[in-house]
Amino acid sequence: MAFRYASRTVFIFGVARSGTTWLGKIFDSHPGTVYRHEPDMLHRDFPAWIEQDEPGPGRPMTEQWLEQLVETRAFRSVRVRPIFAKRFHSPLQRAIRRAMIAGLSVARPMPGATRLVEAAPVPDFVDLNSTDCCRVVIKSVTSPGRTCAIARAAPESRFVFILRHPCGYAASQIRGIELAKFANVGHGFADDAAHARRRNLTRERFKELPLIERIAWDWVIENEKMLEDLRLANHLMVIRYEDIVADPVSQVRELFEFCGLEWNGQTEQFLAKSTQHEGGGYYEVMQDSMESAFRWKKQLSAAEIDQICRIALDSVPGRMCLESELPSMEKV
Repeated sequence: MAFRYASRTVFIFGVARSGTTWLGKIFDSHPGTVYRHEPDMLHRDFPAWIEQDEPGPGRPMTEQWLEQLVETRAFRSVRVRPIFAKRFHSPLQRAIRRAMIAGLSVARPMPGATRLVEAAPVPDFVDLNSTDCCRVVIKSVTSPGRTCAIARAAPESRFVFILRHPCGYAASQIRGIELAKFANVGHGFADDAAHARRRNLTRERFKELPLIERIAWDWVIENEKMLEDLRLANHLMVIRYEDIVADPVSQVRELFEFCGLEWNGQTEQFLAKSTQHEGGGYYEVMQDSMESAFRWKKQLSAAEIDQICRIALDSVPGRMCLESELPSMEKV
């Protein structure tokens, strides 16, 4: 059994709060794509952390799991707004789909309804194997421990890895704690993660660190592992969030060319609206992107910035973000 969607799939990876949702919606704005937003949150029947030197699950199991991610039509994987027009939808199909998403959005907060609503199917109204569907785009921030298995099982897929400045990531994490979006910051990496072991970063030592340092190490370990794992892929592009913010049209044009997608007016319009929007909530993709990207310079103290950068510079992804002379995009 082979992952039959390999040549048709684009994977977007990054740590949480790195602009992955915005980048995912940029790809969703293409009228020929089908977008899956974090489908691995619904399909958890796969090991959460796999090191390159471990056997891990067999390739057939990985391919089957990836096909589940592609074929899911769950509301949770399509609910992020805005909802874009697709060239393979008739006016009636477009209206039905939008009405279903709107109705499920209203029902989701009702007591006891969330899990059922999130798994409810929303039709694509397209054959994923047809030429009408240019690419299936899967965005994830919850599989940093699985990237080596995914890269090995999908050699013909396109992988896009987005890096955000570690200070921007840290400031966003702290803001999330203040807004009660999550209770606290533990470490997202596994207790026996190789990249933590090589630094003697045990759970006990990690707990003793100040919050700002725990956040910085989260950024380093997860980004470092994903970057090394994704080197196994045949087709990889690494991009910095701040570079997309600074020059969205040319950066996204290059991303689309890498993924075999043509430029289009709907994407160009979305880039204009999503980078110049005043306000916007914590999880919103419509923002003043320049202000959002560099807000950390006002939120963090000089000492905090120094702590974060000192830790980040101990890693390849840290140097890629902090040393401005490095190219903004890297292709494999």
